[in-house]
Amino acid sequence: MVRLSAEQVKALQVGQRVNLCLDGDDSQSVACTVARCRGAAKFLTYRDKGQLKRFAIRDYPGRNYTLSD
Repeated sequence: MVRLSAEQVKALQVGQRVNLCLDGDDSQSVACTVARCRGAAKFLTYRDKGQLKRFAIRDYPGRNYTLSD
């Protein structure tokens, strides 16, 4: 798997799929999509129990990004 920094994720195109890995060995991850809202900064979206949620693209302690297959 290719690990990405927050800056590399921000450089991806809108619609690109990435995983936010929740632990050090990548066994738990959240599938996310790069999004943007009317010229604002890019962010990630994911689904949680059917609800669309979003969060900032930044470096989180103990977590990393990988490209989705």
